[in-house]
Amino acid sequence: PKQIFGHPWILFNKEKMSKSLDNYIGIDEAPEIMYEKAMKIPDECMAQYFDLTTDVSTEVSSAWIKEDVRMAHRKFAEEIIRMYHGEEFIKPAEERYNNVAKGVAPDQIKTVNLGQDEMNICEILVTVGFATSKGEAKRMIAQKGVKLDSEVVEEITPEIIEEDICL
Repeated sequence: PKQIFGHPWILFNKEKMSKSLDNYIGIDEAPEIMYEKAMKIPDECMAQYFDLTTDVSTEVSSAWIKEDVRMAHRKFAEEIIRMYHGEEFIKPAEERYNNVAKGVAPDQIKTVNLGQDEMNICEILVTVGFATSKGEAKRMIAQKGVKLDSEVVEEITPEIIEEDICL
């Protein structure tokens, strides 16, 4: 396994690699998270990611990308998980990704006590760990990446009552 610029994470996206932009794959992240992030890499960056972060030959990765870029994303995800967690973690990570992509709720959903009766959606996203900052939470909402009670959140609401939350 390679480390990019001496850091224990993998390049991701066209912008600089940063936790606040959520565009990196940490080598100590759960296989399910790695798989999901690998699937979000821009198609035009796949060849570079294979080259910089895996031992897959350029000939093989180029063939995968040319044949089916979505399949290449999956192969990349598998390779990263194999390198940092082991072969046995690939299938469960893929199954979870496929289920979540289909809208199926994961088997294990973490419950978090927010500690307050009212919070705005950005504060909630940071508190439960879905965003690292309020700025990231705002970007997620702007990109329509947040659902509340199965509805896409279109704007930042002033307050949400804790009993009404189902993220």
